[in-house]
Parts: sequence; C-alpha cells; structure tokens
Amino acid sequence: MMKIIFDDAITSITASSSQSGFGPENLLNESIKKGWKAATSGVTYASLEVFTRGLTGGFGLVGIVAESATVTIENPSGIIWQNIIWQNIDWQVPSVLDLSTTTIFIKHTGDTMGQLWVDFPQFEAPVKVTIELRKSNTNPYQLSAGKLVCGRAFEIPGLQYPIRERPIDLQIKRQLSNGAKWRGADRGRLRAFGGTIRCNRDDFYLLMRDIAYQRGSAPMMINLSDNENNNWVIYGSMETMPDGIHDHSTHSIINFEFEEVI
Repeated sequence: MMKIIFDDAITSITASSSQSGFGPENLLNESIKKGWKAATSGVTYASLEVFTRGLTGGFGLVGIVAESATVTIENPSGIIWQNIIWQNIDWQVPSVLDLSTTTIFIKHTGDTMGQLWVDFPQFEAPVKVTIELRKSNTNPYQLSAGKLVCGRAFEIPGLQYPIRERPIDLQIKRQLSNGAKWRGADRGRLRAFGGTIRCNRDDFYLLMRDIAYQRGSAPMMINLSDNENNNWVIYGSMETMPDGIHDHSTHSIINFEFEEVI
C-alpha cells in the first residue's frame, strides 16, 4: 500500500526545547538537513506541538534522532468530535486521542535516523498534534528531526513486490583528460524507492492525475508498506513521472520512483 500526504495543513509548530538556529519552524522547510534540534545532547525528553487547519488524517516525520516516540491528538477548539468513520468503525472520539498504540516509529538496520508515520481519523476541524521524543542518558546525540508534513493521507492499495531501494551519490565526479577521475566535495547521499502498483481505475487516476500531474516534482510525504507491515517513510519527489499500463478491463499498472529530498 502507498499513502501520500501532499497538502500540508500545518499552521505552526512549537517545541519544549530548541537549539539556537534549529527551531521547530525549520520542520516546515523543504530541506531536511537543517531541521529542529533540542537545546543540548543532555536533553532526554522534548515535545513538539503541531497546530493545523482543518482536513487532516495523518502525518509523517523524517530525519528523527530519538529512541522512542509517543503521539496524542487534541482538539484545541474544545469541540467534541462525534461520529468519525475510520476503517469501518464508528468512533466516538474524545477531546484527546492517544495514538501511542498505533504510532509507527521506524528505524531500519543501519539507519542513523528514524521515521515516524501516524494515521488517525480524518478531521475537518483543526487539531493539535503532540509528538513526544525520548532518548537515554547514554545516547550522545541531540534529539532532532528533519521534516514534518501533516494533512489528508491519500491511500493507494495494490503495492506489488519487489520494492526497489537504492542509494544515490550526490558527489560530483569528472573524468580528466589524463584519464584520472576528479571528485568534488562529499555532498552526501539520498535514497530512491521504486515499485509497481496494480490498482483500479479510480486509484490509478488519483496517483497519475490528481497527484503526479498536479504536483509534478514537488516534494510530498510517502509511506510504503507491504503485506508484512514493513514500512518505509520518505519525504521525496517524483523526479521521473510514473508511467501506467492499462492491461485489464478494470485494473491498471503504475510504475513509480521517489527520490528523497535532503
């Protein structure tokens, strides 16, 4: 399954602890390299409070340096949410929604930073999202995060195996006239993910026209999940537009690739 948030509904972010120059407002920038950091490496707990306008149903947070995360959703206006339909369940939602049991905090083997994805019932009213990050006293790194997007999560089922993943080296290389190779400064690396989706026509045109055609190469938050509940959360863009094949009377195939934005 693929989930995409491309319309960010965040209006403001505050943090309980911040280093000068690395405030929570950096989480709204497109680049994840200069995000938010806690004041010092000695801070073992910090919270981010995120305020949104209406029409939200999930968020993704990438570039996280932390050991655990807890999420709660509140209605800052004090309005009681009623009759929210989510996953075919009629929710009578309280004014504070604890999502600690459904928070997906991901840190794959070899990753220096984690990713966070949270789905919640779709609300048309503004919400307040509180993200609590923690680490141990022995962890020498600062609590930090790179990019946050919160909004309506569009779901496109039918993600097929295999899911491709590859690193892209951003270092500039040149072949010199004497045959030697020149390499510029190390500019880091990013990840690219690709795959195939088999879906119905409605989902096909949701991705191909409503998202790819309208957004182009603008960055968005993506969650790829397989049948084993493995998740990859990427803040990236479609540097190459997806291509589709109508090989069935009711279903179609989409080939896609996303590149991280750093």
